[in-house]
This record gives sequence, structure tokens and C-alpha cells, in this order.
Amino acid sequence: MKKSSIRVKIVSLFLSIGILVAVSQSLHTMDKYVIATGSYSGIITLWDLESQLLQIINQRNFHSGLSFCPLGKHIAGVFYDGDVYTIKVFDERGNLFKRFPFFSYVSSSQPTYLAGGGITDAIEFPCINVKFFAVAGKKYILASADNIIKVFSLDKGLLYSFDNNATVDNLAVVKTNKGVIAAAAGKDRVRVYTIGGFRAKEIIRLKHREVKAVDISLDGKYIVSGGQQEVKVWDIKKKRLINRYKISDGVFSIAFSPVPDALGGFFVAGLGNGNIGVFRVSRPYSHEILQVHETEIPLILCTPDGKYIISGNRQGNIAVIANKRDIIKRFNIGGINALAIKPFVQKETDQDLQERVGYLHEQLEILGELQKEKEAILQELEALQGGRKKVSFERYQKKVQEQEVERKLQELEQRAKRWKERFREESVFYQEKKK
Repeated sequence: MKKSSIRVKIVSLFLSIGILVAVSQSLHTMDKYVIATGSYSGIITLWDLESQLLQIINQRNFHSGLSFCPLGKHIAGVFYDGDVYTIKVFDERGNLFKRFPFFSYVSSSQPTYLAGGGITDAIEFPCINVKFFAVAGKKYILASADNIIKVFSLDKGLLYSFDNNATVDNLAVVKTNKGVIAAAAGKDRVRVYTIGGFRAKEIIRLKHREVKAVDISLDGKYIVSGGQQEVKVWDIKKKRLINRYKISDGVFSIAFSPVPDALGGFFVAGLGNGNIGVFRVSRPYSHEILQVHETEIPLILCTPDGKYIISGNRQGNIAVIANKRDIIKRFNIGGINALAIKPFVQKETDQDLQERVGYLHEQLEILGELQKEKEAILQELEALQGGRKKVSFERYQKKVQEQEVERKLQELEQRAKRWKERFREESVFYQEKKK
């Protein structure tokens, strides 16, 4: 009996040692994750998941919207400079790299910050979102203010803007093998766009009452939206609802895990009662509710490897959750209104190079199409100029037509010039990379 009891004690001792080692290793590796927070005091701070302060980006008047570049090295946020909201991009050292005047907004009074972190509700501010994305090594920013969405290039500045026809409460963007997809949530609708080099095209419009949060899966197949007491999962290709979850409170934030687990893809949602919901993409009615915070959760995300869930409330309480159920870390960093996580940057692969080559071929095809269209317009112009009649009314009509054709021709020449510049830049980069 004594020997058996000793064996049991030894086994239990080894098990407890193994658990302690696993936990210590887990905590030790948490310093590789870097999160950024935007505070109500107007600054941006960088932390690891062990609550160690890594860096302060000391630019005053931060407003909202934080996003890391998928290629690393840069972070973007929106700052309030007088009556102009400006997108500022910083490098790894916290130095200002780029700035783009974004949105003009005249308020009758200035924001009043509360001592405990927070802002008075008496002042109305525009709803602003900022998202980084990259295409063929080029860096872009998708940003929204109220109902206007703008696309910026870090090299050339503002490319174009378009009207969402409703206030954008939340914005998501993802780069897939087939292009860039963006989703804008607001006013009982989720509008889905393809983002091109010169324009955006609406491809789907999804109905969701009082929708406040939206995200897109990394492969671009699914969209999740959260509203009042309901979460919906949509299939983008089939343009239909595939899953629906009823919950007890409203959804304030939502995020896909970049990496699926053993049971498939999942996403998380921050709820109004301080709980976190963990939902499955393809398993109806299969979800878990975790009690995490005491107040609503407007900030939530998953780490790039899908191992941890990070949530935050406006009081600055950060929670780190492992295994989708265990709260392994809590810390407070003061009032915040933005949260982002730095991606794991991998070395460029052969597939990335092939994508660059494919992008160059697409540009060549577009240039060829523009050249054909230009030649057709020139022929039309010559025909109009050669077939003039003496009748004054017909002259007037043809003159108007000629002016319209010349205007189109000028637009085409400008577009072709821009594409040639991009093609030349990409060709130089590719030749250097190939060497």
C-alpha cells in the first residue's frame, strides 16, 4: 500500500511539474506578440502580452482607428488636427513616416477628456475607421469617415473615394488570391466591395438590423456581422446567409481568427454585457460565452496564430484568453478607444514572387486595353472631323461630341501614364528580386 501511494504521489508530482512548465513556456512566449492601443489622452502605446510597455508614439490628439501594415514596420492612426482629421503613418521607431489630410469636421466645441479615461457624450464626432492592406508589395490604407470611404497609397496619397450611402460604423478589408475585398457595416446593411486600383465596385448588400461590427475571413470566403442580439455568418461567393446565432445582448466588436483550430474556422465577438462569444463558422448553434469584463467590449482581436483572444474595454482593462476559455492575463493601461496587433511578417516566398509577376501581367493587359480604346477614340475623332457639314446645328452637335471624345481621350492618357509608372516601378523591383 505504501509503495502504491508513493507511486501515485510521484506521478502527480510529475504531472504538476509538466503543467507548470507548460504554463511558464506559454507565458514566456507571450512577449513575441505586440499590441498597440490608442488612448483618450491622445497617444499611441505598444505593449507585449505580459503587460510590458515597449514603446510610446508621442503624437498628441490621437482620435481613433489603429492598424498595422500586413508587411510590418508601419502603423497608422487618425489624429485630430484642428478641424482636420489626418491619417498619420509611423515607422518601427515611432517616427512620422507619412501623413494624409483625410476629413474636415467643424465642431462647435472641443472634446472634454475625463480624469478616469473617457470622453463626454455631449459632443458628436464622425465615425472613423482605418485599415491597412497590401497588394504585390505595395501598401495601401482604406479609411472611412461617416459615409465616405477613401483609398490611399503610401506612395501616391489619395487614389479615389466613394460614397457608402450610409454611415460606416465598422470596416473590414482582406487581400485574397482573387483581389481585395472590403466590407462596411452600418444602417441595417453590410455592403461588400472589391477594391481596385481606380475604383471600388459593390458586389453584395447584406441585410442585418442594427449592425455594428463586421469582419472577413482571411481566405475571403465568409463575412460575419454582429448587431442587436444576433450574429450572422455569410457566404460571399454564394451571397447568402449560412449561419445565425441568437445572443442575449448586442455585439460591439467582432473578429475572425486568422488560423482555424481542429474543429475548423471560428470567430469571436465582444458583447454589450462584458461577455465574449466564441462562434463556429459552419456549426450551427455551437458557441461558447465567456464572462470576461464588467462593461461592454468594443475592442477584440485574435493573435496571428489564433492561440489567444485579446479583448479590451474603454476603461483600459485588457484580458488575454488562451484555449478559447482560460483567462491567463489581466492588466489595465488606462482609458483606450483603439486596439491593434502586429502581424507576424514572413519572408517573401516563391508564391509571393509569382503574385508580383501576375500583377505585372495584369497591368500589361490593362495598358493594352487602354491603348486599343485610345485608338478607337482617335478613329472616331477623325471620322467626326472629316464628316463635318455646313449646317450650323449639326456643327454644334458634332462639336459637343468632339469635346466629349477629347475629354475621354485625356482621361485615358492620364490613366495610361499612371499605369506605366506603376508598371515601371514593379518591373524594376521584380528584376532586382530575380537577381
